Amino acid sequence: MRTASMIGSDSAPPISATNWICLQRRNCPGGEMDIESCTKIIAETMPGREDQCFGPISIGSSPVSADEGARLILDGIKTATSSPFWEFPDGKIPYKGALSVLLDGRGEARAIVETSSVDIVPFNQVSEEFAFAYGEGDRSMTWFRSKIGDWYRSYAASSGNPFTEDTPVICERITVVAVLPSSDGNSSEN
Repeated sequence: MRTASMIGSDSAPPISATNWICLQRRNCPGGEMDIESCTKIIAETMPGREDQCFGPISIGSSPVSADEGARLILDGIKTATSSPFWEFPDGKIPYKGALSVLLDGRGEARAIVETSSVDIVPFNQVSEEFAFAYGEGDRSMTWFRSKIGDWYRSYAASSGNPFTEDTPVICERITVVAVLPSSDGNSSEN
């Protein structure tokens, strides 16, 4: 299993784990997807890479934010996301090469995204470049620290976890590697 100490190691086996952007990466804002369904989608779309399945991914905490997040990712605007480290109590975090099925607000699979890099940094040390790649708001560090910081503080309070400016966050870079057909048979692209 991959742990934080194995980030970047190409020899560590793939995992399925949690991420705040999709609580347990199974119970997403728009619906649920189990790891078996996620693995099947990856196997059918990218044969031979199903062992890299990390799980489903959805942005935000509501169907509306999941739809907006999916749109931003599909449009190539959002190429980064972050997670509080406490969402990974077993230390299993996203890793370079992990594949996730991107879900929209209805829980529909829209794309397969690949994690291209992972860094763990204190919240107050997230880079300006990462804030821009985050693709939300005005893409500034000021917006990121304010809005995402507020979200982390609220989420931490509701889940009984501490959050300060020094709290480590997992900064993940993602790339769309396959756009999936929508339920009506058309491409998921907007």
